[in-house]
Amino acid sequence: MFSSSLDYQQELRRYQHAVKAITLAEKNVNEGVMTSSAKLALDDAKQLLHKGEFVLALKRARKSLAYSVGIFHWDYQEIDRRAR
Repeated sequence: MFSSSLDYQQELRRYQHAVKAITLAEKNVNEGVMTSSAKLALDDAKQLLHKGEFVLALKRARKSLAYSVGIFHWDYQEIDRRAR
């Protein structure tokens, strides 16, 4: 599946970033006024993680954080750096 250990390490890092983003999104999902949108984005992120789409899972978890706590919140800022 992986052509080198570097590919494996990159994929592992993507997975770890996605899990971290989902964890933070779960922690904050009931904050703010757009909780239903935050929950939908979080559900999408979990499904994408399960499918192995780690980059997309990270982006959907980031969107959940944007809906729940906003883009100026520390948790969003931490994930936003990882998503680039």
